[in-house]
Amino acid sequence: MVKHFQIFLYLILSLSISSQTRIFPSEFEKQKGIVLTWDYTPQRDSVISNMAGAVQNFAEVYIIYNPLTQICDTSCIRTYLLSRGVGYSNISFIPAFSESLWIRHYGPLSGYRSNGDQMQHFFLDAQFSQYNRPNDDSIPLQLAHYWNIPVNPLALELEGSNIMLDGTGNGFGSKKIWQQNPTLSNSLIGSLLKNNLGLTEFYFIDILENSGGGIWMHVDMFMKIIDNQTILVSKIPEYLPDYYLLESIAYQLSQLQNQLGTNYQVIRIPAPPNENGLYATSLNDEMRTYTNSVIINGTVLVPSYNPAFDSMARRIYQENMPGYEVQMIDARTLTPSYGALHSISREITRDNFLRIKHKKIAGGQDYKPSIYIQCVVQGNIIADSQFVYYKKNNEADFSRIPMFSACPYTIGQINDLQPNDTVWYYISVKSETEEICEPSIGKPGSHKFWFQQNVLVDDFQNEPEFEIFPINGNHGIRIHTKNLQSPWNIEVVDLIGRPVFMGCFSTSSAEIPLQLARAWYIVKVYNSHNFVSRKFFIQ
Repeated sequence: MVKHFQIFLYLILSLSISSQTRIFPSEFEKQKGIVLTWDYTPQRDSVISNMAGAVQNFAEVYIIYNPLTQICDTSCIRTYLLSRGVGYSNISFIPAFSESLWIRHYGPLSGYRSNGDQMQHFFLDAQFSQYNRPNDDSIPLQLAHYWNIPVNPLALELEGSNIMLDGTGNGFGSKKIWQQNPTLSNSLIGSLLKNNLGLTEFYFIDILENSGGGIWMHVDMFMKIIDNQTILVSKIPEYLPDYYLLESIAYQLSQLQNQLGTNYQVIRIPAPPNENGLYATSLNDEMRTYTNSVIINGTVLVPSYNPAFDSMARRIYQENMPGYEVQMIDARTLTPSYGALHSISREITRDNFLRIKHKKIAGGQDYKPSIYIQCVVQGNIIADSQFVYYKKNNEADFSRIPMFSACPYTIGQINDLQPNDTVWYYISVKSETEEICEPSIGKPGSHKFWFQQNVLVDDFQNEPEFEIFPINGNHGIRIHTKNLQSPWNIEVVDLIGRPVFMGCFSTSSAEIPLQLARAWYIVKVYNSHNFVSRKFFIQ
């Protein structure tokens, strides 16, 4: 009876906010700053110092310290920061009581809610009562009081490290949230998350139970949303017990769409082994990962563990986040406690709400002499100007074109394009007090597209490893291998890496019945000894 009454109260709470607009920016959108918690242990305070120094040129850094001066006052912390090269710029201190540095777990979710005709900055405070850390649990209220920011409760037990947002209306978290709220149905938990976070969809991801991470089982340990259609997912060796589960998660994510109608592009980033050279094989093992990173305005802080693996992680971030300053921060003292950089930081949104929602044009496109760039601009401050900045080919400077309102969209048009053009562009929206861009760092991270040539099969078709033939137009493809021992695998992806087909075959030829859209695809053929790939165009 008590359980049913509790569920009824949760339903009433859910319905009471369903008509209130709520928006929580994704991590890659423009932020005011990040909050860190001073740990009072040198081996971990050095990590906090390194993060503060890396962020201070891009955003405000707020460091929570214990106001009991017998521990260490702000002058002591400042001296330590200065000794590590962290100056005064954009560094400030907040007196508050806490019990750990893992502020991503218990810190406030910072967003906006409707207040009449305006969007008001507010905090959402989830329950964190299962770990006997009442001071940590009270941090959202302490910060709300310090900044005079309204705060609303979220009637669910969960940690912020297990919430990930894509900026279009989709959210992600592991199924641990179900375990933490056993008196509620899974569907009710999903409804509460969607209503409280202002989401259209919330996806619950399987738990990696044999890959370390301890009791937390958070999604930020194996995935990272880096823009509204791109997700980094860890890659682990095939012999590990969670290998096939993680591969399944990556594939499932690639089949989902954001609320702009675009499938997610999934990029794999190899996870490094632990200090002993081995990978985790149980829940209580140490788990090292490059997805537990921090994006804050123009920089991304990536955990550092091992130079051989770090260099690959840096390259993957640089290739997929062009224009960002990628900074590696030693996180080896954090992972034995089942976290990394993302786990010890919490971003705070800007005071005024202004955002751009845009379905980017990137990669190979069908040729058109004019391309429309459209977006939705949301905000509670007046946008004085809205422009598309673009350049073609080897042009040194960006030109700009105005964008016009065509409710609900804002549209700009790039004209006089030629079939061999490559184009870079970004969107800028300015108010009297600030500018936001899409992508959020503007010019350095400009979107890039070009035009594909309209041919049937590319020049690589007749290389000896395998041949590709169309089956009745767009009804599929036939693969014929040469000198490739069976069994062999086929993987078909589109030009931005989204899987279309995967299979294994034991004969020299295979027919794959697919209803493929007219576009370029990449066909990969491989076995344990060989790997080759070809581009292929479906008419």
